[in-house]
Amino acid sequence: MNNHFQKSRTAIAALTRLTLLESWRGRSGRFLFIALIAIQIITSVVTEMAVTESLELRLTTSAFLYRMCLVFALGVSMIASVVREHESGFVHVLLAHPISRMQYVLGRMLGYSITALIAALSVMLVMAIWVPIDQWSVLLLWSISLWLELIVTGAVALFFALGLRNMVGSMVMWLAFYILARVLDVARTMAATPIGQDPTSFQAVAGQWMFQLMGWVIPPLGTFTRAEWLLGNIIPTVQTCGILAVWALVYSVICVVAAAIDFYRHEI
Repeated sequence: MNNHFQKSRTAIAALTRLTLLESWRGRSGRFLFIALIAIQIITSVVTEMAVTESLELRLTTSAFLYRMCLVFALGVSMIASVVREHESGFVHVLLAHPISRMQYVLGRMLGYSITALIAALSVMLVMAIWVPIDQWSVLLLWSISLWLELIVTGAVALFFALGLRNMVGSMVMWLAFYILARVLDVARTMAATPIGQDPTSFQAVAGQWMFQLMGWVIPPLGTFTRAEWLLGNIIPTVQTCGILAVWALVYSVICVVAAAIDFYRHEI
């Protein structure tokens, strides 16, 4: 039993290390470095045009650009890596070794999570230059939330990449999921208070129930990594980050298990 666990842990660690090496050799590290500098240059230009509240504008612009940049860059990297392995046949080489498909999925996810953690920490260190010292605790919570959001989007990207094994199809489905998860809270609010429509009508009630149901199966990414936290308008708490962590953990586990089941179902 212990020998089997040791072999499983070794296989997962090897695949995690392989994912990290691919991230670096795939220029993810250099892209992150360039993005950190480029976004600061962009925000500097934007704030120079601001008459008042230049610091607030810098923080919100940087937070938005870093969030979008990392989500899309790491999501595309995950999808491209998995699809490329299937198209080139490299996954056959991996599975020819004593590696199960579940270990493959776990190794990929752990490697991606570590890459996301490094990216979130890098952004936090750069943002700390502009965030006041008394707001560094909020910046830490913001960075943790960014990491959790990257884990969720990475798990979804892995699920679609293993299920569809097609770059375009996986990207379209992943983007649709992310956009829906970002606007879900807004859509639920609009459905609860329809304009120019009786809120008790069948269409209005059906819309409310539909979005309520979607709220149980899709994580509310609109509540993650909010730029308002850095401005002090909304003060995040450890409890808030705990709720987001539970969302991220549960949804990531669901996506990883679903990806592994779908991976076992397909013939290689």
